[in-house]
Amino acid sequence: MMLNKALSLLVFSMIILDCNSNKTIGYNKKVAKVFYQENLDNYLFDTSFLKELEKRSEDELREKGMQIIDKKHFSSWEDCQFNTNDYQYFLIRPGDYRSWGTLSLEQSGTKAKKRVICYYNPTQAASFIEEHPAQRAKSSRELIIESINLSSASHWIIHGLTFRGHSQVSSSGVIGGESNRINANSNHNVIDKCLFEEVAKKGTLRINWSNYNTIQNCVIRNAIPNPKADNIGIGVKGGNLNAIGNRIINNEIYDCTDGVQLVYNKKTVRNGYTPGTIVANNDIYLTEKMYRNTPNGQFACAENAIDVKVGGRYDSPEEYVHIVNNRIWGFRATDTSCGGSGSSGKAIGTHMKANYIYIKNNTIFDCNDGIHLAAILDTTTAKMKIYADNNTIKDIRARTDSRKKSCAFRVNISTNLTNNTIENVDYAIVAGSKNVDTILLENNIVLNAKVKVRASKKTRIQEVSNLWIEQSEQAPKNKTDFYIGKWTGRTQK
Repeated sequence: MMLNKALSLLVFSMIILDCNSNKTIGYNKKVAKVFYQENLDNYLFDTSFLKELEKRSEDELREKGMQIIDKKHFSSWEDCQFNTNDYQYFLIRPGDYRSWGTLSLEQSGTKAKKRVICYYNPTQAASFIEEHPAQRAKSSRELIIESINLSSASHWIIHGLTFRGHSQVSSSGVIGGESNRINANSNHNVIDKCLFEEVAKKGTLRINWSNYNTIQNCVIRNAIPNPKADNIGIGVKGGNLNAIGNRIINNEIYDCTDGVQLVYNKKTVRNGYTPGTIVANNDIYLTEKMYRNTPNGQFACAENAIDVKVGGRYDSPEEYVHIVNNRIWGFRATDTSCGGSGSSGKAIGTHMKANYIYIKNNTIFDCNDGIHLAAILDTTTAKMKIYADNNTIKDIRARTDSRKKSCAFRVNISTNLTNNTIENVDYAIVAGSKNVDTILLENNIVLNAKVKVRASKKTRIQEVSNLWIEQSEQAPKNKTDFYIGKWTGRTQK
């Protein structure tokens, strides 16, 4: 028992040290060096200048040409003049604005002069800029909006708002909000520290063929489940055009069918890529309210944390989709009778048109499956460039219906799996399909896997410097070194 504990602690000490290095790997060193950065500040858009709003009186703000909005002096979003060039700053007081409908933005700022919509409550003692709207949910300090829609609107900063609508009805009969959208070539927008919740259908926040937008420091939660249908947290979609360089950074996303989904337009032609997307440092998880206990085991009204159906267009550093430093837990195989169109409960999955994907430094635990790597459309084995490096996959639980065993990696393409740590799982790696030729396993640590590798006869497994540790009993579950509930709580898992 002491040996087991020592080995487990050794493994996770190695993980923690390695996560703090800026190590790159040879086969993809250029891509890693250009895009992978340990410092989160390199990803986030700096909105600290908004603190200046707290230092000025209302008269001073008005003298500077800022529009201060409340329900006493305005009766609609049109009254507020968002879609004229009269104002750069719009400061909105607390209140329920849902009767005004969707906030539609159709005008743009510039790179040098971004337009700003910000929560404004100078009467409260605490900083109204620093307080997260999730912390004031359902209180008198809350500012509630039905939904937001940007259409060919660029260079906006949206800060501190709550989007919780009541104009739609889900297919399960539950009242909720309308989808929030960044549409039609709306570029270089920042949504910072906002709360999105209780959307009825079609996804909570959707970026459609728009570029270089950042969703950061937000809480996206409680998308209403719809039987046999998706209701995602954040979606990035290339339609007739691509969606380039969008960033999903430092958010808390929970109880959505998919946390993050990258998708192309299936109804037209098979185009619409998502090159340069970064999904980094998010907490993505399910809570117990999403589970359904059946005689065959525990299922969920949900699918995956990160569902990647499309990626970059070609092998160049700026094209790669980066999925890095995310923390994922709680996913189960789908019960389609309550929500989702079907999945095995994996944390991260690539399939369909996914290519040029870099998956690194993610921590995954308490899911039915870990990472699936596959792609089946418009690709050949020689063209596949999807890599997984330095991920931690731990305590992956088997379903009890015996149809699926738990698995850290399911691999249906030729790829490199390097520097990953796997602990407490049925299968470490399951590999094999018509798209698989060679899989490189290098410098991985596998602790307490019932089966190391299960591969088809045609698949060549190349092993270099891996550590396989077998134990007679399951390794002890260790508390991890991060706190879950990035914005809504600080409970240690």
